[in-house]
Amino acid sequence: MSKFNFGDVFIIDDDIVVRILVMKILKNIGYQGNIHQFENGELALNEITEPTKDVTKSGFNLVLLDINMPTLDGWGFLDGFTALADDQKKGHYITMITSSIDLSDKEKAFSYPDVKDFIQKPVSVQLLKDFLIQHKLLEE
Repeated sequence: MSKFNFGDVFIIDDDIVVRILVMKILKNIGYQGNIHQFENGELALNEITEPTKDVTKSGFNLVLLDINMPTLDGWGFLDGFTALADDQKKGHYITMITSSIDLSDKEKAFSYPDVKDFIQKPVSVQLLKDFLIQHKLLEE
């Protein structure tokens, strides 16, 4: 049986097809935790900063973040996240998942200390599984 080493999942992407696909992949590989969906960075940042939100039992939540979104894009989310107090930030493991093939976007993403990885779409079962195993977020 697979063991997931994170709590909840936050999928931040304006494309509902991507959100549903990632949810289905996670469920298919055995993830049974909570999955929260947000169509823009503002909604996600509001959820993360809500005073009643605690770090999960697993110590942190997995955040899958797109770059290009309306209202507040991935960069705006990261700027807002970076400005949070350390105790609010420590509970989140951020990975960019984007269709961008621009090397400058990848470099910019890694300029944020809270970004752990950069994955290019399209997302597949194998791509997501490999990412989780590589970062020790999944033990099979």
